[in-house]
Amino acid sequence: MEIQIDDDLFVAPVTDEERELSMLYSNHSCDPNLGMRGEITFVAMRDILAGEELTHDWAMTDDDEYSVECKCGARNCRNIITGKDWQRPDLQKRYAGYFSAYLARKIVLLDIRR
Repeated sequence: MEIQIDDDLFVAPVTDEERELSMLYSNHSCDPNLGMRGEITFVAMRDILAGEELTHDWAMTDDDEYSVECKCGARNCRNIITGKDWQRPDLQKRYAGYFSAYLARKIVLLDIRR
């Protein structure tokens, strides 16, 4: 899992093995139970049941050029997730206070331009 903390700067695994291990802890979901605080801290957005999968929406951490088919199974699944989903007003409202610090700064700048 990579977390963008500035333009062209990511906290990320270095090796394929590290990447695989990092993916054990959280998956993407369009209905996540984790959000971000600061640059790299994940926090619960709601109560999480014992044994429940930990999930976060990539829209809270990514500003990159990609488009991926989503099969998360959430009722509100977007079907296609992109590295620019953080720009969507509906997601900005839904995840207010849970974006990475990097994206929170970008959202403020985007709002100023609107």
